[in-house]
Amino acid sequence: MDIESFTILVHAVLQKHFPDQEFVAHPEEGVIATESMRFGLANVMAEFGSSLSDEEEFAQRIAKHFAQAIEMAKDSTLIAPRWEQVKPRLRLQLANLQIPEFAHTITFPFSKEVCSAVVIDAPHGYAYVNKLNAEAWDQTTVDLIEIARENLSLAAKDTKLMQIPVPTGQSFIVVQESDGYAAARVLLPEFREFLIRTLAPDSEFVWVGVPNRDFLIAWPDDLPANVQSGIRQQLTTDARQQHHPLCSVPLRITTETIVPEE
Repeated sequence: MDIESFTILVHAVLQKHFPDQEFVAHPEEGVIATESMRFGLANVMAEFGSSLSDEEEFAQRIAKHFAQAIEMAKDSTLIAPRWEQVKPRLRLQLANLQIPEFAHTITFPFSKEVCSAVVIDAPHGYAYVNKLNAEAWDQTTVDLIEIARENLSLAAKDTKLMQIPVPTGQSFIVVQESDGYAAARVLLPEFREFLIRTLAPDSEFVWVGVPNRDFLIAWPDDLPANVQSGIRQQLTTDARQQHHPLCSVPLRITTETIVPEE
């Protein structure tokens, strides 16, 4: 099913489950809009598309997802964001370049698949910051990115991770946080420095995989070839099958740089 057909199907579910709420479908963009917000469906399709065989289960999951989205839409900071309210809630986020909203959003790409974006954090998700927001707040893109990075760094201070040893003596690290920013941690220089110091103290880089928003894996270059091959294959599979897909190739990271293996 393509995004246009998926959008039409979701719109029908919403009209049935929320008769008092007006939704407008934009199938060619893969977007559902309300009076105050626009919801891109690319990630929803990736997450829920496999449920299409069971129509009732699919409808219930879509209804639950949008119930949370509607609750988000009541957040005044997202609808009419004021700088003093927004500033502490800005975060850096990783996102797939296929999401149509990015035409007007503050982003900077660093691979063929993925970009970084500035978002406003919320209890049930986040909203992308656009160029009109920046103008209204009298903030430059560089300033917003720096503030968002500092806020993410504070929020990620107590990251829970697993360091998994392999029989040959090396290890790799997995981050699977539920805060929506597991993969985005790769954007933090201090986190990259921690990964290098922990996994490859005698080297200047390690490899990182971010196949979807809620998962990050890091490994040293001297990990056995068969283990590395398995990780790389899994990155490709997860980036194709998991919700909120990101990068299908490894990222070579140093403290200062992030370079995709493309």
